[in-house]
Amino acid sequence: MVSCSTAEHTTTFRNQYVNGSRRQVVYSVAEPLTPRSIPKAWSSPAIVHVGPIMGECDPALVTSFPESTFVGITPQGWMRSTNGDGEILHQPWCGADSLLSHASAVVFSIHDILGDWDIARSYAAMVPLLAVTMGPDGGVLFISGESVPFPALTVDEVDPTGAGDIFAAIFFDALVHEVPPVGAARFAACVASRSVTRVGLNGVPNVEDIDGCRGLQGCDH
Repeated sequence: MVSCSTAEHTTTFRNQYVNGSRRQVVYSVAEPLTPRSIPKAWSSPAIVHVGPIMGECDPALVTSFPESTFVGITPQGWMRSTNGDGEILHQPWCGADSLLSHASAVVFSIHDILGDWDIARSYAAMVPLLAVTMGPDGGVLFISGESVPFPALTVDEVDPTGAGDIFAAIFFDALVHEVPPVGAARFAACVASRSVTRVGLNGVPNVEDIDGCRGLQGCDH
């Protein structure tokens, strides 16, 4: 089931990649999604994934599914601000303390915290599972505060846009299907790695990507 909320504008970015760094400019931001935006049929989904792009998600969405057993958060959009020219800047995640206690798992990039591992560790202390992605370097999974690195595939990168979102979606789904956390992270990183070898929407995972990475699901050491 798909439900869309109408908005005058959709959130629109321009991404520029130079020497491994990304510069983003935002042209428009959609109206916020609030608890009132949730269809009645979605009162108890198996997976809740709250993922603002540019702050469009009301934080109250995190606590709006009391019957769901899994709530995943990708807080990137709550960690962004913009200057007068639309260039994306980093900002602290306001309200993180109150939301993390309601999350089953959280995913964000090391770039979202400007490389500050102290921030990652402080968040990891408040949530059962926290994955910090690091692009071609894989990432680090915090399980009840304890850190475990996970690798990415070595591939010819063509378009990295969306890889973090793919990682999070695959990771959350694998966890709900009782894949061990480290295996879920390795599986998600493998699928996300495959996605960056293709341009644009062609990077959306396909059956071959999933099957090619499935053997990593059982790894938990």
